[in-house]
Amino acid sequence: RVHVAGIVNEYRDHSLPLDVIVSDMDWHITYYDDVKDQAGERRGWTGFTWDKHLFPNAPAYLSWCKSRGLKNTLNLHPASGVQPWEDRYTEMAKAMGIDPTTKRYVPFVPENKTFVTNWNKIVLGAREKEGIDFWWLDWQQGEDWINITGVN
Repeated sequence: RVHVAGIVNEYRDHSLPLDVIVSDMDWHITYYDDVKDQAGERRGWTGFTWDKHLFPNAPAYLSWCKSRGLKNTLNLHPASGVQPWEDRYTEMAKAMGIDPTTKRYVPFVPENKTFVTNWNKIVLGAREKEGIDFWWLDWQQGEDWINITGVN
């Protein structure tokens, strides 16, 4: 928060409008290696769990932002679904009929209404309850696995 506070104060000191803070993908647990996750994507490209090193108390940070009239959005690259290391994995796996003890990931299936409903309620909803206002879907290019005609 100290670094963000400095940036926010610089905007204010120079009378520049600031309404939204956008956090790119490093807001969540990210691994900087070439290990693939269960979906075949680079591990940590998709993520839904706060990186505690960068955001040790995310709700307090979001509350601080709100006290200054700022909205927050987080970047999403959802192609890897919900992996076993995510904080909402167990609940999401159960909701999708996956035994969480298997540590099998929950695939991202945007054309499946059950998946989307659970993903919005369980995974994204947890972050919204903490204070996230909206999402920045920063889609990967070139996916050919989406099963919706006309969508790539």
